[in-house]
Amino acid sequence: VLVREFGPEVHGRDAIVEILESTADALRWLRAETVRRLNQGLDIDEILADIDYPTEWSAMAWMAPTYGHPDYIVRDIYRSESGWWDRNVTHLHPAPAPAVAAAIRGAIADPRHVLDEVQALRERGEHQLALHVVDLLALDASDAPEVLEARRRKTELAEELAAGTSSFISANLYRIMADYPHARAID
Repeated sequence: VLVREFGPEVHGRDAIVEILESTADALRWLRAETVRRLNQGLDIDEILADIDYPTEWSAMAWMAPTYGHPDYIVRDIYRSESGWWDRNVTHLHPAPAPAVAAAIRGAIADPRHVLDEVQALRERGEHQLALHVVDLLALDASDAPEVLEARRRKTELAEELAAGTSSFISANLYRIMADYPHARAID
């Protein structure tokens, strides 16, 4: 009997071997593919954009991205192999996030244009890209009208992404962000 952290118990030697071997093979594949791309000089964003996960994984109930996602594992492998620095010198000694957000908002001549671009991306179904753009305003600590509007739109984007993902963790993190749109990573 195999007692898993998530899902029902698995009975029978053959079923257990299939689950354990396929999972181990997938982890070996993820590490090899991540390291290969690291050795090509790719950063984590480039690796995630470049890697195509085998389609047969989603056909195996225990491999489908319903709890986590292979991207999480790739990020962990990347950090374990290359350390914390993402090769962007801006992140070497970053300014505090609220100061960065305020400076970005101050540099934007027309915040309404940012909000219009967020809406255009959303309408094209490019929700993740819209999140990147909305953060140009939403992460500012002020209560300026355009910041409040950006947070509202970020909430809507997070709710839509939560509804459209199969990953339990991703969906819940999107829902948390929808409840707390002004939240940001711990500095």
